[in-house]
Amino acid sequence: MGQHWQTLYGITTNMRPHPVKVSWRPLPGNKLQAYVDPEGLPSVWGLKEEDMDPIQEWSNETGCGKRMSFDLWKFKSKKEITMFLLRWS
Repeated sequence: MGQHWQTLYGITTNMRPHPVKVSWRPLPGNKLQAYVDPEGLPSVWGLKEEDMDPIQEWSNETGCGKRMSFDLWKFKSKKEITMFLLRWS
């Protein structure tokens, strides 16, 4: 890949036109999966670790939910899910 394309690739993969809004889809077993609805944006502007960091920090501080993988949280109850979604939806 030429220098010009490497620079362009770096710009498009690391910069976003605006912050992403994390959305949540319910999964069986009191789990939620994070995703971003790109609304026509290229897929390179999907979720990144820095999007998940504040959510994980809050979960650790409150004990509400446990991060199981990059985009997956598990909860003890539906009540805990509600509390989580009130904060992060």
